[in-house]
Amino acid sequence: MRNRVLLIVLLSLAALLRVFSFNAWSEDEVTLKTGAILKGKVVKDDGSGVAVELAGGKGTVTLKQEEVASISLEEPELFALATASYKKGDYEKALRLYQEVTRRYTNYDWGEKAQFWVGESNLNLRRWADALDAYRELLKFRPQTDFAYRAKLGMAHALYQQKEYEKAIEVYQALMSHQGGVLSPPIAARALYGLGNCYFKQGEFEEALVSYLKVVVLYYDFEDWVKKSIFSSGLCYERLGDLKRAKATYQELMEKYPKSEYAKMAEERLKGIPLTLPSPPGGEVSRGDSPWRD
Repeated sequence: MRNRVLLIVLLSLAALLRVFSFNAWSEDEVTLKTGAILKGKVVKDDGSGVAVELAGGKGTVTLKQEEVASISLEEPELFALATASYKKGDYEKALRLYQEVTRRYTNYDWGEKAQFWVGESNLNLRRWADALDAYRELLKFRPQTDFAYRAKLGMAHALYQQKEYEKAIEVYQALMSHQGGVLSPPIAARALYGLGNCYFKQGEFEEALVSYLKVVVLYYDFEDWVKKSIFSSGLCYERLGDLKRAKATYQELMEKYPKSEYAKMAEERLKGIPLTLPSPPGGEVSRGDSPWRD
């Protein structure tokens, strides 16, 4: 009886090991130009070819580079560690880890993703010049990807922080020119709001107002940006001397979003119009938050 129980336990363990083995080796995918897909572990990828250890211990396949259409790697552990550090607010550690990922995975999507987060980490560390360098490096090689569009947002924000408003406007406008079916609504909303902030800082309040109102009208589903834009519209009306519309705008904000911080800010503005005008909200990146994440 004891032997029978032991046998059952061993068989169960063997089954679990087979499942584990399959999952452990089913990390990467290599798509051939014939359409076939190989799953396993990419152990070599250089000028001499690609070698894949197949899932389930089925051996190793060696391919010529011209036979391979694409290679997709499972998330590297190093990238996961970097992301965990970023989410904890340890941007210094995240930065170091993401930089290492870019070195190890230069030719893969993970290298591109890591390069973007190198920029984001620097942005949260308020290292504007380093953030710009990181984003520009990404844009050299991947100018049309979603990460590239998000990198342009980061670039524009870093330029804004350096008070280079004209350059930031150029980046925002170039980004918006790609909107035809390509630029995602969250990115477009952020770009328009950032563009409004740049115009505001330059004293071009009518242009700023147009940008803010576009956010409210076109991207009403994105409440965070809508709330900021309504409040900033009120500031524009104040500077333009239209106090009636400024008051109406603040009242609208308080009615629509009564529990938001912007409703409280609007209430303060209403108490003493005209007041000394503050900068639009969102002009700086607060530690622990990146405004460019989806």
